[in-house]
Amino acid sequence: MGVSTRLLLIATLIGSLGGVALGAFGAIRQYRFFDRFTTLASFFVLAMPVFVIGVALKIGATALNDGSQTIKVLGEYDPQYAGQWNFDALVNRAQHMLLPALTLIILQVALYSRYQRSTMLDVLGSDFLRTARAKGLRRRKALVKHGLRTAILPVVPLLVYNIVLLFTGATFTEKTFGWHGMGELLVDSINKQDVNSVATVGLFTAVLVLIAGLLSDLLYAALDPRVRVR
Repeated sequence: MGVSTRLLLIATLIGSLGGVALGAFGAIRQYRFFDRFTTLASFFVLAMPVFVIGVALKIGATALNDGSQTIKVLGEYDPQYAGQWNFDALVNRAQHMLLPALTLIILQVALYSRYQRSTMLDVLGSDFLRTARAKGLRRRKALVKHGLRTAILPVVPLLVYNIVLLFTGATFTEKTFGWHGMGELLVDSINKQDVNSVATVGLFTAVLVLIAGLLSDLLYAALDPRVRVR
């Protein structure tokens, strides 16, 4: 679980923030070059299996390395750094984390940008945003303070579920890059017909789904003044 968390935490934070920003800006620039390009790129990424993206990045990194080991393509760290957390060990772990994290970031940016663009478009023509502009707020401030805050509400459940479920690992990504996390554990347990381990991972995931649902409702109520728990 710790291995999966180290990999997915950074990727989820960067991917979610990047996707929300990209989607919101694409909505503001609707039908212009930036919006059309990001839309096409997002659908291209979403249509591609995650292991294909991972393998493509591995092939590209191997070509860029040109015989060196600047970008690591397999494992969480080199064997000589096992159990170490000094500066050299952290640099080595960062080299190993680059490709799998980039794989997850690309997917999450594509996913969140589609959701955020759709919700932002619904908000842009709303009465409250026009009222804010009429009261003298600059367009950028009105969009960020009122538009984005409202548009992000429908995306909150997806964000919370993804953040909480990062403990369950990224099955294909971990397997592709040799990270020994929860995702790889599930695949190996299925291959070995280890029923107990598969059942444990399934139960653990179910508990996380319940926790994510509760946190999602609480956060939604905190962000939306129209929703209050009595």
